[in-house]
Amino acid sequence: MESRCIWLREIIVDDSIGCSVAEKIQVPDGFPKCRHHSTWLGELKGSWYDIGREYGKASALYARCVFDYWWESAILSGKRNDILNYLHKLEDHVMLLNPKLLDMIRGEAEGASVELDKCEHARECTNYEKLLFIENAMCYFIHGMPGARGARVSKAYGTMSELSAIPVEATDCTEFAIWGDATADGELIVSYTQQFGWWISNYRFSFIATPTDGERANSFLCCTSAGMITGGLFSCNSAGVGVGSTAGGEDPAVDELDWGIPASFLRLQAVAYSNSKEQASEIITKGTESYRRRSGRKVLLEDAPYNWLVADEDGAFVIERTAHRYAIRHPPPIVRKRNFVIATNHQFCERSYDENDVESDTPMYKITGDTDSDVAELGKFPSPGTVTRYHAIRWACEYNYGRIDERMVQGHEFTAGHHWYSRDGKKIEHLWSDLYKNWMPVHYLYPHSTVCGHSGGYPEKYHNELPSVIMFKPSELKAQWTVYKPCFWVGPWENSRFEA
Repeated sequence: MESRCIWLREIIVDDSIGCSVAEKIQVPDGFPKCRHHSTWLGELKGSWYDIGREYGKASALYARCVFDYWWESAILSGKRNDILNYLHKLEDHVMLLNPKLLDMIRGEAEGASVELDKCEHARECTNYEKLLFIENAMCYFIHGMPGARGARVSKAYGTMSELSAIPVEATDCTEFAIWGDATADGELIVSYTQQFGWWISNYRFSFIATPTDGERANSFLCCTSAGMITGGLFSCNSAGVGVGSTAGGEDPAVDELDWGIPASFLRLQAVAYSNSKEQASEIITKGTESYRRRSGRKVLLEDAPYNWLVADEDGAFVIERTAHRYAIRHPPPIVRKRNFVIATNHQFCERSYDENDVESDTPMYKITGDTDSDVAELGKFPSPGTVTRYHAIRWACEYNYGRIDERMVQGHEFTAGHHWYSRDGKKIEHLWSDLYKNWMPVHYLYPHSTVCGHSGGYPEKYHNELPSVIMFKPSELKAQWTVYKPCFWVGPWENSRFEA
């Protein structure tokens, strides 16, 4: 489908509108300050390589900074050859899915070459490898490298929180979709809160990509971090399909990893080539027909556990995945049938499909070490916010059922929320703090435990965490988003619209 983009120019030129604290966000000495807005590139149309090249030219300076920071953090505690081997093993699996996706990275490397050649570690790897590393760095630092199947996985050589001068917080994302009698107009709204724990994710770029070579593709939105293609972790297309993924599997002792397709490339394939949520689900769970033929697999091999949300104007559902298994989750299993679905970072499904696509009674939460719990049991979770954020959205949907619209989703009951709900629907905004000797807002006491996540305690530290939000309404083919926390955003959200 042909597309063009309508863009409200005043949103990106007026710094009185946008992120109101951009100048306060901490960055290392010598690095560019964060901007009030994403850098809008318009529609990039051409071959996958051409699109990557134009994006690379525009984001080159910031991509260089991102690479220097992440690469320095990786090699300080690891081995260069092991990291490159990790990247090329993942690359081999992407080739099985769609080689064109890697053309975009190669084009990006050419476009950014002048700046990438200036990297402090420019000779450590090729420019293409630099960007392949940025594209996969999130999974590397969160999950590490896979070990032998069935064994405890080998974690990354170091973590960003151990190595960075600016503190790094949890990576906890929240996605949900609401439709039918749950919304004020009956139309579906899907929202994704991206909660990266890294300041460099605030170097934001946005554009519409329209690939013209190879298999016919949809135009799709990239609202991303410099050096990454779909670093916003959610994308949507001109067919009205939205695709997002959160990290799934909360227990690091039982994370199921393998050398498989990275989520960033799987998301790119799904949003480019899906005309419905069912087609997106087919790609995420089983890959393409050519992938199954080349790999000999019946179920797509992913690199790590993720919770995927796929949506179109008719509804939405969640796909819970590990490297080898998947399960499909429709509206919440813990309440009566309602037209909303939510995914944070734990898994629910009681049954799953194995690598041979055979259904079994193996529950996903047993594989990933997850369970749903009340806020009183937060100590059981390495990242307790997965529970508090899930129930915050669940009860916001219940209490506002039938009245939910875009403005409400943008507000303090949903994406700008600083509260919890207990499992039975009690709102929790403050807890007693022995440290502060006072009742304190929960978003200051527990990092990233609210949908609009904060960290660093009180007063606000303006650390590196990035809870930016993207919202998509398929019936209008309209996307809206923020840079940095929605509670700090002033004025209308940045937005674009596909038109046939």
